[in-house]
Amino acid sequence: MPLAAQSSAKYRASSLYLVSRGNNNIAKFGASTHNDMHQADKNMVKGGIRRQRGRPSVAAVLAFLLFLYRSSMTWRRLVIETVIADMRKNTEFDRFWPEMKEFMCPNRRPNQSVWSTLFILARIELGFGLDRTHYIDDAISRFFIYHTGGVLYTSPREDRMAYLRVWKAGNNQIRFNLEEMLGNKTDGSSVFQSGKTISIVGEDGLLDGLSTEQLNRTCIVTAVRDPIEHFISAYNEIEFRNTPTYMKTRKERRYWNWKNPLPYAKHGNGTIERFETFVSDFIGNTHNTGVYTLDLVHIFSMSGVLFGLKQIKECTGRNANLAGYLPSLRDLDTEFPKFLQRTCPTVSQLDSFRRKSVHKSQSDPDNNYAAAKRSWERQGKVSRALCALHALDYACFDDIPVPGLCQSLYSSDRFRDHLLSADVMESPPICPIRPVHRWAPQLPGTAKE
Repeated sequence: MPLAAQSSAKYRASSLYLVSRGNNNIAKFGASTHNDMHQADKNMVKGGIRRQRGRPSVAAVLAFLLFLYRSSMTWRRLVIETVIADMRKNTEFDRFWPEMKEFMCPNRRPNQSVWSTLFILARIELGFGLDRTHYIDDAISRFFIYHTGGVLYTSPREDRMAYLRVWKAGNNQIRFNLEEMLGNKTDGSSVFQSGKTISIVGEDGLLDGLSTEQLNRTCIVTAVRDPIEHFISAYNEIEFRNTPTYMKTRKERRYWNWKNPLPYAKHGNGTIERFETFVSDFIGNTHNTGVYTLDLVHIFSMSGVLFGLKQIKECTGRNANLAGYLPSLRDLDTEFPKFLQRTCPTVSQLDSFRRKSVHKSQSDPDNNYAAAKRSWERQGKVSRALCALHALDYACFDDIPVPGLCQSLYSSDRFRDHLLSADVMESPPICPIRPVHRWAPQLPGTAKE
């Protein structure tokens, strides 16, 4: 038995706790107490997600070497074996990931044949077993298809910029500020179409009215974030919108006393159990979760905007390519205007955003956001299932670093074998373009099983 596999309890209590996670490992070797480790975690965790940060600092390397010098021979061997194993995992990921990315999202065109396979792989991580027949349905497709339009700006020279919105990825703040900066022209020199459209293409589609020539002169952009951060933030928004207080604000009276019969709703707010059961409910029975949980669309894949562009090409013969995307919401007020200027230079010069947009859910009144982050920090089967579910997002938006846990999963033989055999499975059709609507839940007792 390898030495690295022994004394797991002592290993977890030591300064080596996260060495096998592939995330800032060397930087944490200098932390010799639990409190030091906790502080190191706080310094390196942003938004609840650990990431690859590149090379460690000189101070971190020196701390690591000092730790080795002071350690017993047994612990030195343990450290070295674990680091070598971790490096091997990272090497395997670097070797396999380019092929997997190209298969899942060639030229940023999502491959719809992998949709059901990713749900199957997520189910396997949760212990549900292998069941392919259950996943060729509209509920799975909707998770990856969903897109909600955005804003379209036309300059006096007929140059256009289209921002494709992604919910829980700075959408409101971007739209409101773009409208304030570009849409308040009183001389008729420009046209600004606000985000009232419900899709990119199809019924009320943002880009539907553009000719081939106009579409060719449209600079198309979007903003995204780490896919698992996106899922966790969206979960918090969903929970907030399903509280009795919020339900009372809905226009339809049938929602005022809405009862959610799903297993996750039986757990108390702000608990890890509630979040992990929600993930299990959603992956295990996507249709019923959509029926009984209002505003579920917030957690849907960010790759839906890319699939909308793919539909324009495949279904109408017009080219609609993404010019670029902002991969992080950090410093959004200044970074998005800079990004837009670099990517779409024909758009008027933009200043930093002045208008703030904060969702009420952001204060996390019921601690659901915090609980979901704690669940991810466990790095258990639910975290692995989320990695499986979001592999397409990481492939399509590959400027976003892949978390170490997900790297390890994607490098496994089982994951690769299932994924790369996805092309032999039945794929949902790209055309004709179907209307993309919000999931409107049905009254209990009327849901299709």
